[in-house]
Amino acid sequence: GLRLVEFLSGVILIAHWAACGFFMLARFKSSGAECSDEPVLATCVWEGSWIGKQMLDGKLPITGGTIWQQYIRSFNWALPTLVVVVIGDVVPTTSPETLYAFLLMAIGVTVNAAIVGNVANIVANLETDSSDFARKVDEIRNYMHKHHLSYDLHERVDDFTRYLWTAHSGSTNEDNFILRLPYTLQTDVISRTRTKLLLQCVFFDSFTNDTIKALALCLKPRQFCAADVLVHAGDFGQSMFFLESGTVQVVPSIGSTVLATLSAGSFF
Repeated sequence: GLRLVEFLSGVILIAHWAACGFFMLARFKSSGAECSDEPVLATCVWEGSWIGKQMLDGKLPITGGTIWQQYIRSFNWALPTLVVVVIGDVVPTTSPETLYAFLLMAIGVTVNAAIVGNVANIVANLETDSSDFARKVDEIRNYMHKHHLSYDLHERVDDFTRYLWTAHSGSTNEDNFILRLPYTLQTDVISRTRTKLLLQCVFFDSFTNDTIKALALCLKPRQFCAADVLVHAGDFGQSMFFLESGTVQVVPSIGSTVLATLSAGSFF
């Protein structure tokens, strides 16, 4: 977005310079005019230039208008000619003005192509993540349809994919990025994001900082959807969970009474 704003600002600046040049052509022509001190002095001074044509068409006052009014009319010609190669209601009337218009049109073709290319590139980058995620979701749905899985399971998978896109922009494994970093950067990133989870657990109070950082590198992010069962009572424990967001309910194997609700920062 910032790149596009910078580019468009450059286009407006070029249009400003072009407008100033277009005005100077009319000014240069008027400098040689010999006019008496009469009520129609402005008409005589600007006669034969694009400003004179604007006065005759009623786009500018009969007095020629102020410098600001003349600049606005000049800019009204420069920007459309530069961006979309359309002259509009301000037209060159002399040979120098016409040659100047041709030159700006040639520059405008390049600028217009650059604008289209930049906008297309930005839109493509915005759509890349969403299209990749949509393709993965379609593959999962085709797999479930092929194996005739239940509608309830379809709904659970769809709910989870919607959650992934809303909460994580479709990312299921942030480690793919972290593991591409050098080991020292991995340690720094992990120590600022996951080490705090270990420090909240009293089991690791006696561990050194280096050991905590090493253990933090072993943590793997996992996402679960609502109603997922993480562990059963009596299961042999092979993993330790640190809850970074969301809640986990502890319920008995028989019945639905909630014995406890674990929130972010909890572990089990």
